[in-house]
Amino acid sequence: MEAKPRLKLTLMQRITHYSMIFLWIIPTIASFVFIVKDYLGTYSGQSDVKSWPFIFFLCILIFLYILQYRRLYFKKIEITFTESQFQDAIKRTINELEWDIVKNNKKMFQATRNDLISAIMGELITIVKCDGYILINSICDPNKWTNILPFRNNENIRVFLKNLREVVSSIPEVPRVQIVENELSFKRMLFRIIIYPICLIMILVGILMIYYHITLRNALAGVGLIALAIVILYADIKLFFNYKKKKYEKKRNTKA
Repeated sequence: MEAKPRLKLTLMQRITHYSMIFLWIIPTIASFVFIVKDYLGTYSGQSDVKSWPFIFFLCILIFLYILQYRRLYFKKIEITFTESQFQDAIKRTINELEWDIVKNNKKMFQATRNDLISAIMGELITIVKCDGYILINSICDPNKWTNILPFRNNENIRVFLKNLREVVSSIPEVPRVQIVENELSFKRMLFRIIIYPICLIMILVGILMIYYHITLRNALAGVGLIALAIVILYADIKLFFNYKKKKYEKKRNTKA
């Protein structure tokens, strides 16, 4: 059986790609140390050590490794196209998803799609052109801080394949009208007035849980609470800045 092709990464890119896994190594090792100390009779805790936390963290660790490993596989799509058709599909996708081209030659195409905080988040899209088919892959950009959830990787692949098939079938590009939701509406501002203080309280409580009740359970709960608050704040700030960017572009296009 022919081995499935995988995206090759440098050493530093591998470290970044698997960085979320490293975070789970700490509680896995800590829970294992507790079990060993309990077995040797040197554990000074007030309660009996259970083995289920170690099993739980180990299962998550293995699951995340397999998940990140499998994300490096290319997806093979059988399709016949010319170089001009391929470049036309790339232009359509850039107009729709705002890709930034990294490499574009007769054998390979690579692009990045930046997030709101482009220095730490984004995706890396790789397309290998072959005779009668393409190999395509989209992962969280290994040259930046990674996020474990591939919110837009499937969209990158889906939109490009749709555009390539439309170009090959001679279907003209349809201008897309973007509907920009008003992020300055009363409803959205009221939401921020309520949710922002709640998120700040969650962060404060998480910090207190970590520093004033130093147990494994409280530390993990504190980290989870802080992470949840940051995700909520980040998502809303991202929506707000995207709204301001689209509004500015619309105003500039109207003047032009």
